[in-house]
Amino acid sequence: MRSSSWSRCNGRLLLAILLFVGFLSRLAAQGFINGSFETGDTTGWYSINSSGATIPFAASVTDGSDWGAQNRRATDGTWFLQVTDSGSFFQDVSTIPGATYHVSFDFQMALNEPPGYYWSATWDGNEVIRRDGVAAWRWNHFSTDVTAISEVSRFSIDYNAYNWYQFDNIQISSVPESPATSAIFASLLLIGGVAHWARRKVA
Repeated sequence: MRSSSWSRCNGRLLLAILLFVGFLSRLAAQGFINGSFETGDTTGWYSINSSGATIPFAASVTDGSDWGAQNRRATDGTWFLQVTDSGSFFQDVSTIPGATYHVSFDFQMALNEPPGYYWSATWDGNEVIRRDGVAAWRWNHFSTDVTAISEVSRFSIDYNAYNWYQFDNIQISSVPESPATSAIFASLLLIGGVAHWARRKVA
């Protein structure tokens, strides 16, 4: 009888652990909204106006069909973002303090860029990737690992463009060996050890 009661208790405990781990996994891996711009607009992305207020980001989203023979299609889906002049756009995401995340995106430009123009990717205000005065290219993939310092982190792309810059497939995912993941597995091992000790005591 005691063994049956322990089995039911152990089952409930395991279910609670799985639900908790699932919750943390969803939180850690929350992606960008509209990272591939498949809504056909910039839904989910924001910029800051001259007065310092956060406003919905207004820029051109295209499928490249208007470029004729120079059509440079999206890396996935149909749409991609194109910007010119100077500005920035960003999105805030839920993160776990101390956890490591992998951020990636694709970039291309139609014409050679003169010296003095650039784009850069920042994480919580810290520049993590930058390209200056680069030659024209087709889609190239960029990625970097970043660490969260709070429960909300900001990914931003800043640019001063002479020609058109295009961005697509902006993604974020948790790194498997992050401190948050290690803590989860350590907790599971500890609970498993306690459960094993308790079964031996009941026996």
